[in-house]
Amino acid sequence: MSVAPKAVGVLIITRLIALLPDFQQNIIVFISILSITIGNFSALRQVNVKRMLAYSSIAQAGFIVASIACVSNLGVQSAYFYLFGYIFSNMLAFFLIDIVQNKSNSTGYLLDSYKGLGTKNPLWGILIIISMVSLVGLPPTVGFSGKLFIFSAIWEAYQINHNPLILFLFIFGLFNTVISLYYYLRLPFFAFFRKSTENEEFIFSKKQIIFSIALALPVLFYFFKADLLMNWIGEIVK
Repeated sequence: MSVAPKAVGVLIITRLIALLPDFQQNIIVFISILSITIGNFSALRQVNVKRMLAYSSIAQAGFIVASIACVSNLGVQSAYFYLFGYIFSNMLAFFLIDIVQNKSNSTGYLLDSYKGLGTKNPLWGILIIISMVSLVGLPPTVGFSGKLFIFSAIWEAYQINHNPLILFLFIFGLFNTVISLYYYLRLPFFAFFRKSTENEEFIFSKKQIIFSIALALPVLFYFFKADLLMNWIGEIVK
């Protein structure tokens, strides 16, 4: 539910936005700013990890809409690239927190449930860092490449039409990316720098290891081979 509506939304918006007059395109830019604001500041207040990811997905959608609102080939391609990276990063995050929830029942979505898990199970800790770092948009993950392409598209759009709202979107997006550092990195912080009060072991099953690594590999691979994915997307959306 956190990724499928965005995929459908991108398909619809990319078809419609080119038909809108400039004034209505500015409204789309404003909606993206509003989405980023609501999503980020709502996520900041959460101690329930699943709710934090749900609210942050609103902000992620705002970045995708911002890219499409640039009305350029780079903007559309960047939106699809970002969506691709977000799907794998977000699915990895939800999968990892669900493993914890299944072991601790009703409390598994609270931040306190993740204390010390990174030292108990280093693989889980490394994977949760990969997913959270990608959702923020930091290297060496596909999330960084996605954010870089989106901000490049926004800056290109401003250079072409000198719309002050586009410039504000560029600065505002950077500011909100910094804000997202706080709530996304809280989970790895609790996993590695807070001591657990429980002595119970925390282990993966073989199927869980295989599936989580399969989700993590594209997150890392397409940071180093971003041009490969971007060229493929470019061929599709011509």
